[in-house]
Amino acid sequence: MRKILSAALFLILSTSVAWGSSPSTAGGIHWVPWSKEVFVQAKKEQKKLILNLEAVWCHWCHVMEKDTYSNPKVIELIGKHFIAIKVDQDSRPDISRRYEDFGWPATIFFNSNGKEIEKKSGFFPATEMVTTIENMLRAPTEDEENAKQLDFPQNPLLSKELRAELEKTHQDRYDRKIGGWGDGHKFLFGDTEELALRNGSRGNKEELKRAVKTLDAALGLLDPVWGGAFQYSVKTWKKIHFEKIADTQMRNLFLFSLGYEQTGNKKYLVGAMGIRKFLNEFFRSPQNSYYTSQDADLERGVHSEGYFQLSDVKRRAKGIPVIDKHLYARENGWFISGLAALYAASEDPEVLTDAVRAANWVEKNRNLGKGGYSHDERDDGGPFLGDTLEMGIAYLNLYQVTGEKSYLEKAILSAKYIQNHFSHEVGELKVGFVPSNQELAPGMTVEPKKKENIRVARFANLLWHYTQESKFKAMAEQAARYLAAPEIARKHATAGVLLVQEELTTDPPHFAVSGAREDGAAKALFQAAAAYPLSYKTIEWIDKDGKSLSPIELPKSEKVAAFVCAKGKCSAPIGDPRKLKIAVSEFLK
Repeated sequence: MRKILSAALFLILSTSVAWGSSPSTAGGIHWVPWSKEVFVQAKKEQKKLILNLEAVWCHWCHVMEKDTYSNPKVIELIGKHFIAIKVDQDSRPDISRRYEDFGWPATIFFNSNGKEIEKKSGFFPATEMVTTIENMLRAPTEDEENAKQLDFPQNPLLSKELRAELEKTHQDRYDRKIGGWGDGHKFLFGDTEELALRNGSRGNKEELKRAVKTLDAALGLLDPVWGGAFQYSVKTWKKIHFEKIADTQMRNLFLFSLGYEQTGNKKYLVGAMGIRKFLNEFFRSPQNSYYTSQDADLERGVHSEGYFQLSDVKRRAKGIPVIDKHLYARENGWFISGLAALYAASEDPEVLTDAVRAANWVEKNRNLGKGGYSHDERDDGGPFLGDTLEMGIAYLNLYQVTGEKSYLEKAILSAKYIQNHFSHEVGELKVGFVPSNQELAPGMTVEPKKKENIRVARFANLLWHYTQESKFKAMAEQAARYLAAPEIARKHATAGVLLVQEELTTDPPHFAVSGAREDGAAKALFQAAAAYPLSYKTIEWIDKDGKSLSPIELPKSEKVAAFVCAKGKCSAPIGDPRKLKIAVSEFLK
């Protein structure tokens, strides 16, 4: 049950705001929202454009607004020579995806023809901004060279050599001293730790050890007072940046739940339940959907380490960092998926209720029909791939923990919507899926993005195994074809590519529970199957109609029973949920 907020706390929370993309004069600069018309205006007036792509929750975005964009010389130069555009990256997934490699804030300069001429990553001071602009004004700047046209393979599978290279990259990037992958920001990547846990489940003790060491370290990124996961730490696990954003909560919910299922260590379950507590107290709207983020700073641009060391009472006395109250379908899809994973691990029915309520809200308020979902109540540049994709994945995850076929049907509709609206072609070859099928500006499109195509491939591949409909297999291969270009495969998120490759070439184990839904023994078996520590699996509940989704003919059983089918064979009936994990592990060897 949610806590009843005191009147004082309600007043504090009610001051939380949500940024959009409307014009403002923050920092003394007249900012306008992104639109195609702005680029037409720039060409007509022969003005350059500057894009300030920021995030509501981003500390360095606030610092740049406070220091760089408030500088009189910067204000003068931008006002005279530029049209200034400001965008909250959470509000425009298409623009965010185009420039996400630069981090936030990202600063992009365009010439009057709307061509990118320079990109800058992160905070930079007023002196550098002045120098950059003056250099642009002194000498004509050439358009940035168009990105090299990649050769995409017909075959969606990696060569043996490239796959071995990516596996080596995964191994080499592990930080043996303090855990985690990479030597920069420390956080849970998602696919990387999932791959390590999966390798560990197959007997790779070293990979399991690495995954556990990383999960243990990442517990230090959880807020010990309010719960919830801070976004990252710099180089060590102790120099924390304090924003709490949607996809971070989803990744931590999923990985801590999976870690608990695989190791039985309750500290992971406690951490995941703490994230849920934070979401319900700070992010849950009155309509039971979820907000987007919480700012890193109590006072914009001032690092808040001291604040987050305070107790609950002392924090509240000072106030609460701004919460972005936008209600996006994509972010709610992330939360639903994370909560579904937590429900599988905890078997707490209230967790499932949280997920279902959020899904019901999205269905009522963001449904475009035919399986598609809008990002916000009104979308500029939409619809976007991410919203329909994450809601499709969320429904598939709900199906996997409930066996309710209506959720699978919704997931299938979303996959079809993605096929019909976001397919990308290079020549006559279908290659990947794009974040949006609309132009950002005249002549400016958004290319497919790696992380989204990893998720499309894995989502569609599971649907193929559920339905045996060849179009979903083709959809998975289309996404994988984009990922298989060596230049794409070698970029960050290599672990996700390896997961895709494994899943395209391996049938998932299929779990089936036979028994009436009202039967407590059947329910216990289904929950045990849902909690089996493997993310790549299919699972169904065969109830009164006796119909199975699987093409495999299951053994007959007069009693309530669970079965697992893999490697061309099916197990004997399993009747004890306490023995299911052991029995299945032995069967899958």
